[in-house]
Amino acid sequence: MFCTKLKELKITGECPFSLLNQSCIPDENEEEGADVPNSSKTPLPICREKVPHRNLPQRKINRNRVFLHTLAESIYKLISPEYEKLYLAFQRSLANNNIKEIRQYEGKDFEKLLTDNANLAGIPVTVIRESLGEELFKICYEEDEHILGLVGGSLKDFLNSFSTLLKQSSHCQEAGKKGRVEEVSILCLEKDPNVLNVYYFSPKKPTTLILSGIIKAAALILYDMEVEVMGMPPSFCKDSSEFIDQPYLLYSVNIKSTKPSLSPCKPQSSLVIPTSMFCKTFPFHCMFDKAMDILQVGNGIRRLLNKREFQAKPQFDEWFEILAPKINCTFSGIMTMLNMQFTIR
Repeated sequence: MFCTKLKELKITGECPFSLLNQSCIPDENEEEGADVPNSSKTPLPICREKVPHRNLPQRKINRNRVFLHTLAESIYKLISPEYEKLYLAFQRSLANNNIKEIRQYEGKDFEKLLTDNANLAGIPVTVIRESLGEELFKICYEEDEHILGLVGGSLKDFLNSFSTLLKQSSHCQEAGKKGRVEEVSILCLEKDPNVLNVYYFSPKKPTTLILSGIIKAAALILYDMEVEVMGMPPSFCKDSSEFIDQPYLLYSVNIKSTKPSLSPCKPQSSLVIPTSMFCKTFPFHCMFDKAMDILQVGNGIRRLLNKREFQAKPQFDEWFEILAPKINCTFSGIMTMLNMQFTIR
């Protein structure tokens, strides 16, 4: 009736009822046309005369939604791979270096497996380790390409996000419920415009065997960067005053070639803010030195503290307690988790 009225008024256009799924609604005109011999000459409703049959656009459903826990699980599989996946990467790395697997073990001591095969083939162990990490990253990227590509806008962001994301993985949460602390901390700092220092605190296997290769492969595949990753000797690590008494491995990443970074972390210009304005703008900040003496706090914190007792340089642990992450309240302890969110009371 609606279409007929439109025709009488000589209004052209698309009838809204024509948008309905024709396969779900029976068409009376078509049924009648089957009984009438010259049904092809029977005038159709205006909506069919003016609008040819076509597939209507349908709403696109995003089947690749990425949630926080999926990001965390992908990073966990990359840093703490299963034995089968690690062994597959090992076989690929041997093939890339034209090495036939000479030694096999029933156990799962991958470090001994790598060392023996590298020595018998006359190839440095560092080459096999780096190749192992590269192949492992490629395997994980084949499985989770749409996830790993969203982790960070630059190699620095990618590596610094590991600690926070791993806290959300089911493995770390389950360990926390059982009273076991399994915190992986990887900190990437920019030493020079083309040099990154990557610190891996409290190192554990097999991450120590694959991290250099993961860094190199992630730089090339995710950010189109050619880098050279070098593990620094322990003697060099002891010279660093920021992380005294903290076990860690240090990797120096030299950037050979790169494309413009999408990371918003690099400021384009310097900005000088007066201390009074900074304390007012950030009322709950706290600054301290390496001796953990408090140098500056925001106006919000200052209102909560006793002004007389706070006039001198108090110690951080006299006024504050770090609830999370579970670390020692020392400058070096805080530096190991610098890229994580802190809960302070």
